[in-house]
Amino acid sequence: MKKIWGIFKNDMHHLLTNWVSAAIIVGLIVLPSLYAWLNIAASWDPYGNTKNIPVGIVNEDEGGKIENQSVRAGDDLVANLKKNKEMDWQFLNKDKAMDELRNGDLFAVIVVPKDFSKKLSTITNDSPQKAQMEYYVNEKINSIAPKITDRGASMLVTTMSSKFVGTVNGTIFELYNKLGIDIQKNLPDIQNFEKFIFQLEKDLPGIHKELLGAKKTANTADQMLKEAKAKIPEAAQTTTEGLNTVTTAMTYVTTAQKAMDTLEPRIEQDLKTLQSAMQEIRNIRKTIEQRSIDTSGLVQKQNAIMEQTTQSINRLTSIESALLTIKRFNQANNLNEANATLTPAIKDIRATKASLQSTQRNIRTLDADVSTAKNNIQTAQKELDALAQRITSEMNQFIRSYQNTISPDIKKELANAKQTLTQAQSMLTELQVSLPKAQSVLDETSGYVNTGQTALNDALGKYPFLKSKVDELAGKLRQFDDKVDINKLIKLLLNNPNKEKSFFEEPIKLKENAVFPVKNYGTGMTPFYGVLSLWVGGLLLMSLLSVNVKKPENYKYSEIYFGKLLIFWVIGICQALVMSSGTILIIGVQPVSPLFFILFCVFISMVFMTIVYTLVSLFNNVGKALSIVLLVLQLAGAGGTYPVVLLPKFFQIINPFLPFTYAIEMVREAVAGIIWSKVALDMTVLIGIAVAFLIIGALFKNPVNRGTAHLLKKSKESGLFH
Repeated sequence: MKKIWGIFKNDMHHLLTNWVSAAIIVGLIVLPSLYAWLNIAASWDPYGNTKNIPVGIVNEDEGGKIENQSVRAGDDLVANLKKNKEMDWQFLNKDKAMDELRNGDLFAVIVVPKDFSKKLSTITNDSPQKAQMEYYVNEKINSIAPKITDRGASMLVTTMSSKFVGTVNGTIFELYNKLGIDIQKNLPDIQNFEKFIFQLEKDLPGIHKELLGAKKTANTADQMLKEAKAKIPEAAQTTTEGLNTVTTAMTYVTTAQKAMDTLEPRIEQDLKTLQSAMQEIRNIRKTIEQRSIDTSGLVQKQNAIMEQTTQSINRLTSIESALLTIKRFNQANNLNEANATLTPAIKDIRATKASLQSTQRNIRTLDADVSTAKNNIQTAQKELDALAQRITSEMNQFIRSYQNTISPDIKKELANAKQTLTQAQSMLTELQVSLPKAQSVLDETSGYVNTGQTALNDALGKYPFLKSKVDELAGKLRQFDDKVDINKLIKLLLNNPNKEKSFFEEPIKLKENAVFPVKNYGTGMTPFYGVLSLWVGGLLLMSLLSVNVKKPENYKYSEIYFGKLLIFWVIGICQALVMSSGTILIIGVQPVSPLFFILFCVFISMVFMTIVYTLVSLFNNVGKALSIVLLVLQLAGAGGTYPVVLLPKFFQIINPFLPFTYAIEMVREAVAGIIWSKVALDMTVLIGIAVAFLIIGALFKNPVNRGTAHLLKKSKESGLFH
């Protein structure tokens, strides 16, 4: 340790007593800090100056219409960009813009085509079309600029999309607002319609049943009409025949009235004659009773009585015949009440006629046996007297009946029959006139029935479809009632269209919550550039300071290794202090933990110095080259600028073995917020790496230096290497 310390003291003495050496050392201490500071300052806010990037805007939009409202999205874009300062927007025609893009005067060109608004307007159609903006970028100018202009183009697309969506939704919500007012106004009608649909759904089976019944009735009516139409000619013939019959009957009645007028005096005369005959019979009886029987005159009297009786029978037969004719006429014309009177009269006439015929038979028996007649004269006298009295009584009764009932009733019934026939004749005449009209009505009605049948068949054919649609509509209405409160829907439709438009222009706001906030891009890059400057500082020291002593033969290789390492550590600590404190005080980086930021940088500088010093101490110029190679690998694979997951597979594999990986993570913890478990891991790995290099340097400096001494001598002899 004494010799190691002696080497260190000797180096410090030369450093402090030689102002040139001191000046160089100061430069070596400050120079790495400048590397870090300049890079941090340059990357402080690289996106804050995008307003200086020239981007061309070409507007060729011809406009469109949405719900009869004119839309010119291209003009709106230009108006918005004139207020936007994120980039240097230049509004040009397409030819000039493309020329300037090729010449490098513009980084990018955005073209709004002619059909831009027209395609946007199709949003309310069944087949909406997406609008496109053409984007041209000159990637030859700069590798980063296209990414920035891409961001600007994306911003335009996003802004235009949100603005247009807001405009369209504003228009739609204005329509919804009007619709809400109409629905609110017509809510009772809507509710009534809903009730109607439900009632219709309930009534349809009954309607179907009624339609089937109506169809059956229509078929029956059609059949009846066909039968009625078929009966019209028959009815016409029957009417004609009826008129003929009525005319004939009228003739009969007129004839009967005339016959009655003619017969009535004759009947009355016959009745009087019959009365006279009865009186004669009574006179004969009295003569027989008063006189003695004279058989010579009996025959003469018998003949006279027979003749009078025959005349009476003939008259009664004529009366009976006339009454029977009247009765048959009444039967033919349903005059039953008149017949009720005639029938007893005819019966009495027949009885009287039978009595007279019996009297004739009795009188005829008188001439058969005169002797017997004489013996039985008294009996015959009694019988004749009884017969005469009975006939007289019946005749008187019939005459009264005829005069009081039969004759008036016959005249009355004939008059009624004539009146009825006159009415029937009038009705049949009207019917005959009406039959053609009835034919026309039946034809017209048949047409209506056929039309009705067609309509009924059509309705029955469409009934299944109608029922399914009504059931479907009723089901949807029930689902709508279950899922949607129409009052809430109306309230929603009545929302302010302008507020709804504003909402859809920006429906989602991103609220950023930084877990470990970093104020700017420069602060975020400080860990990478700070750690990089410490490694560069070590390389600069190795390039200018010697790792060997003047008289190496007086020291062991291990003593030289550790003795020279101390001076490198001291200078490395100074580099770290200047870089870390200057980053805070001069550049303005504000770490969450400034003290630990400085301490972590000092620790990392000592680790890096150990690595670089060991490589150069063992391999001399080859070690310097190895340090540079290791630097290059760490720049790409340590994840200082891009996340490791974005790097190629090779760098992802070597990342866990690079000192930069853990050094950058330690400084990030101090800058943005410390998680001590991560710091402990990083520090452990770095200490392990430093210890490993210390062991390698102590153990292998002697054999390696001896093995490379000849190569070193030969390289110096060339005059190209020191």
